[in-house]
Parts: sequence; C-alpha cells; structure tokens
Amino acid sequence: QQEGSDTPPVKETNGALPHSTNGKPIGKIQVVDDEQYLREVFVSMLKLNGYSCYEASSGTEAIALYKKRQAEIDLIILDYAMPGMSGTEAYRQLKQINPSVNIMLCTGYADQKEISGFIKNGDMEYLPKPFTIEILNKKVRRALKQRRTLQQSGKKDAQ
Repeated sequence: QQEGSDTPPVKETNGALPHSTNGKPIGKIQVVDDEQYLREVFVSMLKLNGYSCYEASSGTEAIALYKKRQAEIDLIILDYAMPGMSGTEAYRQLKQINPSVNIMLCTGYADQKEISGFIKNGDMEYLPKPFTIEILNKKVRRALKQRRTLQQSGKKDAQ
C-alpha cells in the first residue's frame, strides 16, 4: 500500500495479445486470488488469449480496485475461499457497488451445495479448480458474451 493512500497498489499486466485484431486487449479482467502463483497462472493464460488483467490478492483489495477502475473492468474472476474477507462477502460488496458487475466464481472448494446456491440465479459463471487454458478461455468468453447480451437488451429496453 502506498504511503498516505487508502487504495492498494494496482498491478496491471499487459503482454502480447495474439487474439486481438488491432493489438489492443479484447477485454480487461480483474483476477482475485490470495495465492500469488494462481494469480500468475490466471494472468499468463488470460494474456495468451488476448486479455489484459488487474490483480488483487484479497477481497478488500478487489473492492478497492473495482471502485477505482470499474468502468474499465469487463469481468472479475473471484476466488471463493480466501482468508480475511471471503469470496462470498467480496461478491456481495461488489454487487452493492454495481449490481450488474460481471463475476466468475473460481474454486476447488468441495461444498457444491453452497456454491450452487450462490450461482443458481444465473448471473455468474463458475470455474472449478483445477482447470485448463481451454476451459478458462471458454468460460471467460461465455461470461463476456452474456454481459454484452444483457447490456444490449438493456439498451433496447431503454429506447
């Protein structure tokens, strides 16, 4: 955290973007996981598929980062089981900030009953750990497509 600031330092990662047609990222994703090596795996896989990323190591960091950058973030990949603020509490607070925030819950946690109760309303994608780059890319594309569809239908309703 920077001296005199209540906002944690932001780590933005960009890289080669082979799947974008104009050299720009095809989406910006916030990766939230307390385990650094898992964040690094996520970011590496996402960069290979044309995305740029912000990283947060806790629910508290995720919320501070989202408040600052929400207009830029297309999707949040949120770890379910984290020390301190849990993924479920971070999810609730993010939804209070923006009810239409696009969140993908990621976990290796075995209590499927609690997880299914969380995602049954259909506004959230679920990514089980472990996963392959193909599964991650498929889930991310689906989550972003759902978001675009919802945004477009919302614009039509407003007309």
